[in-house]
Amino acid sequence: MRKLALIALLVVSFASIVIRVSADDSASADGVASVFVYPAACTGDLDSVVKYVQAYPSLLKGPVGKTLLPMAVFNKHSEIARYLVDSGADINATDSVTGRTALDWAQRREDRELAEWLRTKGAKYSTTFGLVLSDQNGWTEYPKQKGKNKPAFGNGKYVAKLKNFRWYTVEQVEISCDWLDAKGKLVGHGSTNVYGIEPNTARFVTVEAYGIPFPKSFTAKAAEDTGYSF
Repeated sequence: MRKLALIALLVVSFASIVIRVSADDSASADGVASVFVYPAACTGDLDSVVKYVQAYPSLLKGPVGKTLLPMAVFNKHSEIARYLVDSGADINATDSVTGRTALDWAQRREDRELAEWLRTKGAKYSTTFGLVLSDQNGWTEYPKQKGKNKPAFGNGKYVAKLKNFRWYTVEQVEISCDWLDAKGKLVGHGSTNVYGIEPNTARFVTVEAYGIPFPKSFTAKAAEDTGYSF
């Protein structure tokens, strides 16, 4: 009996310590976010989100709190998303699982109204969202050399079709390609930029690297250059 009483006393004492933790303590804010606010944002419980965000002002700045906005948008809870943005949430924070932003999820969930509102607040796509390289082809061009079956160096060339599946025009996209040898070691790199890719359009792109050793494979990617402006 005394043991149960002692356990109860310890539980009550621990609870009182937790309650007294400063609202500015980022560690406690992350704990609250994990246990209470994250589920509330996912299920649409706006009252609970408001309650804990007001009680823990630093909550939205922690690693757990930063995922609240993308998850609210993913679950199509626009009121919570708008509240979080107006309360100071990082509008371009990415969720911890997929790395997507709130604007990414607004398009994926086909919520154009929320996407338009997010853009008025400065929301951006993650750099690779909606930019797809298709019809991929890669080859290496080598000048003929007498007395040799395979020249040691040549010019790598990569050709693909870049498609923009976003709802909005992308001002600048960088396409890069890495050429690798049989052991996976980088032997060549090239990149190029394309501009003004309108929604649901495609454009052929070419990336070249000159004087590289004979490669075994290549990898390519497309990413928005977010630092670009006219």
